[in-house]
Amino acid sequence: MALLEKGSPRTWMHRHASLPLLISVLAIFAVEIHPVRAQQQYNNVSGYACTGVQPRCLAYAYYRTQEANATLNSTAALFNTSAANIVAANTNLSSVPATTPLANGSALYIPLDCSCLNNTYQAPTTKVVQAGDTMYNISIITFQALVTYQAIGAANPSIIPETMPVNTILRIPIRCACPTVRQQTDGIKSLLTYPIFPNEELSAIAKKFGHTEEELQVANTLPNSTIAAYTTLLVPQGTSTPGGNAGGPGSAPAPSAASRASQAHWLYSVSLLGVQSLLLLLLFYHAK
Repeated sequence: MALLEKGSPRTWMHRHASLPLLISVLAIFAVEIHPVRAQQQYNNVSGYACTGVQPRCLAYAYYRTQEANATLNSTAALFNTSAANIVAANTNLSSVPATTPLANGSALYIPLDCSCLNNTYQAPTTKVVQAGDTMYNISIITFQALVTYQAIGAANPSIIPETMPVNTILRIPIRCACPTVRQQTDGIKSLLTYPIFPNEELSAIAKKFGHTEEELQVANTLPNSTIAAYTTLLVPQGTSTPGGNAGGPGSAPAPSAASRASQAHWLYSVSLLGVQSLLLLLLFYHAK
């Protein structure tokens, strides 16, 4: 059988017929190495989408007491939980009676029964309307932006925001989320909803919880370090009970969890760069 000459039609067809197959294989590989790192979109007014592996999980909210007579009992009632559950998440409160007023501005971890409803994660509670209440004030003042006024309106479609009767019971969908498969692989046990107060910066929030800015950017799909007051961040926690090991709010997650998440992000970036380079080389070769 005669050998095919270099540059013959059959050689050209054989070489270029394999190009789509190679590109398809590499494209699949690029998708497979993409870790499910980003938990949620930042500043989604409707709430966090049900992207986690679990339809229901234990989550946490970061809350600062703001009334002179706030107690564990009153705070628990606000979030539809119990004083005992709050104490379990805040070991520094183990000796505080449930009816004793807490210091104004006390930071607390609030355990949330987080579940998926209408494709959105939420921890439901209620609020009785008082004179002067608006959905906006309930969102920003009462719940410190742990729920948006838009989400309150959506949860109460039959109620007109401008004319809420006193003693009306509002459904309040507190923002929460469950970890993704990738986050669980990285050692993340739970997610904390952190409400951003005025003048807070991402770097300080990251330091408070033992994370880097990049780790919080990844967890919240943030393009940069810019954040806005009265929005929320999801903070990955490396322990099942956030305050259980450090005696209160501000405890850091397990270092190994944060480290693995950072390493996974680095490995993904390097791998993707390699795939892109190989694709360019193949395209250049077959174009010759």
